[in-house]
Amino acid sequence: MSLNHVASLYTPAQVRRYLSTISLAGFEDRQDAPLPPPTLATLSLLMIHHLTTFAFENTSIHYEPARTVDIDPQAVYRRFVQARKGGYCMQHNLLFLNVLRALGYRAYSVSGRVCEPPSDPHSPPAWTGNSHMVLLVLVDCHLAPPSKAASQALYVVDVGFGAKGLMRPLLLRHGHQERGRANITHRLVRQAMPSSSFDLPASATYAADTQLEHRHRNLDDDDDDAARRDAFQSQLVWRFQAQEGPQGEWTDNYSFTTLESFAPDYRTSNWFTSTSPDSIFTRTLMVVQNAIARLPGGEKDARQMCDQDGLPCVLYPYHPTQIAEDVLFANRLTRRAGGADCHQPAEVIELRDEQHRISTLKHVFRLLNDVSDQEALKAIAGTTAELSSPTT
Repeated sequence: MSLNHVASLYTPAQVRRYLSTISLAGFEDRQDAPLPPPTLATLSLLMIHHLTTFAFENTSIHYEPARTVDIDPQAVYRRFVQARKGGYCMQHNLLFLNVLRALGYRAYSVSGRVCEPPSDPHSPPAWTGNSHMVLLVLVDCHLAPPSKAASQALYVVDVGFGAKGLMRPLLLRHGHQERGRANITHRLVRQAMPSSSFDLPASATYAADTQLEHRHRNLDDDDDDAARRDAFQSQLVWRFQAQEGPQGEWTDNYSFTTLESFAPDYRTSNWFTSTSPDSIFTRTLMVVQNAIARLPGGEKDARQMCDQDGLPCVLYPYHPTQIAEDVLFANRLTRRAGGADCHQPAEVIELRDEQHRISTLKHVFRLLNDVSDQEALKAIAGTTAELSSPTT
């Protein structure tokens, strides 16, 4: 069994323009440079340049006259590459998947459930339906012994999660960890979902695979028993978790399986996510924009810092502390610096009203520049996401 090369929905000219838009080295001012090879190092570069070019945002739901999210591949390309806007997971990862396929990567997409923190700290977190899009990419494993021929492995790639999301490819291996931005660490664990109907504790980990094999190895190897065994084993999902600081608790961001998802799956998810009053995207405005803080010594300083921290260059073209982040959630703008100022406290700005927020979107995030203030105010008026003017 192998993962096939799948044709991209974008032309070579579209891919070259994308590479120029994200300022990939060699493509800033020219369209005739040779396309980069489909390696893990290239994948890491593509990922961080995408994340620092395009915003994670849902302004089209709240401020644009159509108030929709279009996930047609060509519409996504026009929005991102031509209009220099952003979007949410299905838009980001759909664009990125087709760029990867055009470059020769073997990649596919899967669906995931997002873990939403509760409003009440005494309540458990809530898991959404399968409304998140994640990519899996097959490339040479960076942990393969140098003395052996390169072995290939699947890496999790996600350029569409927003705050605390992946900054680089993450090896699909139970317990594997990589740095995010600043002091955030990410890992994957294979566990059952807390609400599973099966006789598996929520804390069951990847080892449960082996336990299940032993539990059922006395069964005859006929079709019914094999189906039963598969049903138990498939209850273990991959859970993507984040930790803030070395002493912080691991918290779930989302879960996913390795079952491939297709365009009709995302059309259904997108319809709910962009229209339902129960979706956080229709209730709340959110924008995340990353940026690379350059160091005085440029790439040499970044490489030296990564070497000192034992971070492999194939995954870390920039040091995690170089990544700055601006996050707008509802009425709060949080600005976290990168580079020499990365350890400074975040700047938090409370937005007074809709006019203040629209101005912030235009001047800080460079969004809504094709929408007048009056059009934006009219589009969001009367919705649950609208900011009320302060009382006098």
